[in-house]
Amino acid sequence: MAAQDSQEILGAVSHLKGTLEYWNRELRQIDERLQMVWFDEGVKILGVVPCRYHILRRNEPPAPWSIIPIQDSEGNYVEPDSGVFEMLLRDDMWSASAQRERRRHERLARAAKDREREREAEDRQAEIVERIQAARRAFVSMSRDQPWSQNAAGRRGARRAA
Repeated sequence: MAAQDSQEILGAVSHLKGTLEYWNRELRQIDERLQMVWFDEGVKILGVVPCRYHILRRNEPPAPWSIIPIQDSEGNYVEPDSGVFEMLLRDDMWSASAQRERRRHERLARAAKDREREREAEDRQAEIVERIQAARRAFVSMSRDQPWSQNAAGRRGARRAA
């Protein structure tokens, strides 16, 4: 291992340690049971995403500890930032504002689902009307077996020749 590589590794470790110290200090001001940790590769614990920061909450026994990975909405790695506080507020089941926000999201989701159902019903209704109109309308045959002609007698001279 080159000296450059070892300096890079030590820098990464100190950054990790500094990040954890900062966030643990901030999290303990919110709740003494909260802690930020880092899980390396190979960890096989339910709820843990390897190579990510996580928020742990040491719940009272017999409740299991809560583990929340810090990642973006698509599951990608992100550095901890102010979004950690927003996530904790959003997920706080005891918070009245979080409960109001959750109910608002549920209402919006139900309204969107109802609008989607109405739109689908309107689309089905429009398709039914279109099919009925198509069945009742006169149409031009595109079949070569019975070619289209302007008049009922058929092509000029076709009836006379027969």
